[in-house]
Amino acid sequence: MDDLKELTLDELTAADATRVVEAVPVPEWGGMVFVRELDAYDRDKLDGSLYREGQERPELADYRVRLVAAALCKADGTPYFAAGDPKAVHVLSRKSAAPIRRVYDAAARLNKVRKEDAEEGKGDSGGAPAAGSPSASPSPSDDPT
Repeated sequence: MDDLKELTLDELTAADATRVVEAVPVPEWGGMVFVRELDAYDRDKLDGSLYREGQERPELADYRVRLVAAALCKADGTPYFAAGDPKAVHVLSRKSAAPIRRVYDAAARLNKVRKEDAEEGKGDSGGAPAAGSPSASPSPSDDPT
């Protein structure tokens, strides 16, 4: 990392990596949808929605539809739903499981929430996780369904 320069506050504020948007075919619904890589705010809202008051472990019962709701977007990346929208979760949870799974798989890959993504990232930071940060994001294998 010695070859990277230190960013100024102005450079940091102006910098934005292009977030990926991907089309997912959903013939069962008569077309295709788009999913996006979440920004930090939406990812935190998603992760935070998994914990109920007083719980130590995340509530994973509807994780797939929560991620799908957060990631669904227009072709330009504009989200369909507000972060943490419970109505979106309710509507999507009533959809057929097969297309939801296909959309979830794309969103999970883009947002690095799969078990293999956690394994791949081990050792990248060179240090321990920051105090107060959650451990790993849930993976499909953690989902009870």
